[in-house]
Amino acid sequence: MRVTAAQVYRSQLRHMRRKSQESSRAQNVAASGLRLHLPSDDAVGAARSVRIRGMRGDVETARGKIDTVNRELTHQESALGQMGDVLSRARALTVQMASAVPTAANRQAAANAVDGLRDELIAMGNARIGERRLFSGSQIGTDAFDAAGTYQGDNVGVSVGIYDNATVQVTLDGSAVLGGTGGGPDILTSLADLSTALQANNVAGVQAELTNLVQGQEWIS
Repeated sequence: MRVTAAQVYRSQLRHMRRKSQESSRAQNVAASGLRLHLPSDDAVGAARSVRIRGMRGDVETARGKIDTVNRELTHQESALGQMGDVLSRARALTVQMASAVPTAANRQAAANAVDGLRDELIAMGNARIGERRLFSGSQIGTDAFDAAGTYQGDNVGVSVGIYDNATVQVTLDGSAVLGGTGGGPDILTSLADLSTALQANNVAGVQAELTNLVQGQEWIS
C-alpha cells in the first residue's frame, strides 16, 4: 500500500500532539507537585486518591465532632465540680448548726443560706452550651429543673457518633445527678428538708441531714 504525503503528515501531527500533551502533563506535575490531574492520567491512582480524599473528609468531620464533644464534656465536668463545692459549703454549715450552741436566729439565717445553695444547684443543673442543656437527658431544649427543683427532662442520654461505631454520651439524666433516681441520694430534697429543720430550730433534724449531704458529695464526685 502506498503511503501518501498526507498520511505521513497526519501521522507526524498526531505524534507531535501526543508529545505536546505528554510535555504539558510533565510541566503540570513539575509545577504543582501533583501527579494526577485527570482520572485518565492514572486510573488506579485516581481511584486511590478518591478514597484518600474521602478518608480525609471523614477524619476532619470526626475532628470537628471531637472538638464539640470535648467542649460539652468540659462544661459538664465544670458544673459537676461546682455542685460538689456547693455541697461542701452546705455540709460545713450543717456541721456548725448541728450542735446545741447556735440560736434559733442563727439557724434561721443558716436556712436562708441553704435555700440559696439549693438555688445554686438548680442553676448548675440547668447548665447549657448554647441552647443544648447538659443535664436534661434527651430534652436538650428544656431546662432540666424548674425553679422549685422539679426535674423536667428524661433519663435518655444523648450520644454523639465520632467515627465509625464510636460514640460518646454528652448529656446526663439530671434526676440521677441531683434527684436520687440513679442510686444516689436525693440531694435537692435533702437541702429542702435541712432548710425546714433549721427554720424549726430542730437540731435532730439538722443532724439527720448531715449524713445525706456527705453521701451527696460523694455521689457528685
